[in-house]
Amino acid sequence: MILDLLLIRVLGMSEKSNLNNIAVAIIEPTYPVNIGHLARLVMNFGASKLLVVDPHYKLKEALPYSSHAADILCNAESISFNELTKKFDLLVGSSAILGGSRNIVRDAVSPEIAVERIGETKGNVCIVFGRETTGLTNYELSKCDIVITISTDSTYNTLNVAHSAAIILYMISRKKNHHEVTETPREIKERFIDYFIELAEISKFPKYKTRLLRDSVRRLIGRGNPTSREVYILMGALRKGIIAAKKSQGFSKT
Repeated sequence: MILDLLLIRVLGMSEKSNLNNIAVAIIEPTYPVNIGHLARLVMNFGASKLLVVDPHYKLKEALPYSSHAADILCNAESISFNELTKKFDLLVGSSAILGGSRNIVRDAVSPEIAVERIGETKGNVCIVFGRETTGLTNYELSKCDIVITISTDSTYNTLNVAHSAAIILYMISRKKNHHEVTETPREIKERFIDYFIELAEISKFPKYKTRLLRDSVRRLIGRGNPTSREVYILMGALRKGIIAAKKSQGFSKT
C-alpha cells in the first residue's frame, strides 16, 4: 500500500502537465483500491475524467484510497463499453498478454511509440484498462485504435492497473508540451474502414479474413494518425474503386 501511494505521488508530481483531452477508463473493476488510485492519478496529471464500465462495487467504497481526489471519484462517469467506443476519437487499450503474428487485436506497441501518437493529438483520447484478473477481451481490444503493452523484461509481464496508468500518464505528460495536431474524428475513420471493407468484399477477399482486415486497418490508422484531409482523399480513391468494381461485375453478368 505505502509503495503504491509513493509511486503515484512521485510520478504524478514529477511533471506539471494538463492532459485535459485524455480520459482514463477501467472495465469491470473488482478492487476499490485500484479505482481509488486511478482517481488520484487523474487528478495528479490533470486528465479530463475517470470513466467506469460495470464496477463490481459501489464507487464510494474506493474513497479511502482516493486521498485528495474524492471529487474525481464522485464525478466518475458510468458508461458502457459501446458508448466508450463512440465517445472518443482515439481509443487506447492496454494488454499484458500478446498474441502471435496472426492475432492482430493483441498486436501491441511499446509505451514510447504509443505516447508519441497520443501526445501529438488534440482529439479526445481515452486510455482503457481492463479487468484486474483477465484484462480486456479480444472484442474490446479490436475496437481500440492502439494497444499498449509495458514490458517488464521478466517472465511475469502483468502490472497492477494503477502502476500501468501511472507509467503511461507520466510518459504522456512529458511529451504533451510538444506540437499537437488535430485528431481525425472517429466517425470519419470508421467510414474509411467501412469503404475499405466494402472494396475488399467486392474484390472477393476471403470472408473469414474480413475481421482481421478491419482490425489491421484500424491499427494502421491509429498508429499513422492521418489528417481528415488525407482520410477524405483516401476515401475518394476507395469510393472510385468500389464504383469501378461494381460496374465491372455488372458488365460480367450481361
